[in-house]
Amino acid sequence: MIYQLRFSEELKLDLWLKQAAQEIEKLFSPDSWNPPQPLGVRLILLKKALRDGLLGMVRTSDLCGLQAECDEGCSPAEENTAPDRFDKAKVNAPVERYSLADLRGLPEIAETLATAMRRHVPQLGSGWEKLGPKLAESLAPHLYQNELCGSTDGCTHSQAVDLKVRLSRKSEV
Repeated sequence: MIYQLRFSEELKLDLWLKQAAQEIEKLFSPDSWNPPQPLGVRLILLKKALRDGLLGMVRTSDLCGLQAECDEGCSPAEENTAPDRFDKAKVNAPVERYSLADLRGLPEIAETLATAMRRHVPQLGSGWEKLGPKLAESLAPHLYQNELCGSTDGCTHSQAVDLKVRLSRKSEV
């Protein structure tokens, strides 16, 4: 069973990174930054930490999600707070899919990402204990499990996508 993060036209991964950084920034007092940083810089640093943390956790390919089997094997994870979001009768929009390598469940995914963020933002002091739960809350509506991910015919012929390109540092905060 592979966990996936799934995003749609209305909320692509880059926009989720921006929104999540804005929510995470509220967890930390401006005084907890050493040295102090203006709000815009704090948001850039948090979004970059989220992005870089995800780069170590997710993978996707050029053919990811292009086969019917990709959706047949997919279902909302138990922790998913918006399980109807990709109901086939309601949505025909393209979906960005990101497989989470070797992670088991939302708590582990959120804590792994929180740990990666701590490494990327060492100048941030107190408030880290709230980060894992906030990430879990933010990731939950996008978390799916897929029993076929990585094992279909298309997967064997696909090539990995460079996520550094997809998650471009040039995107706006």
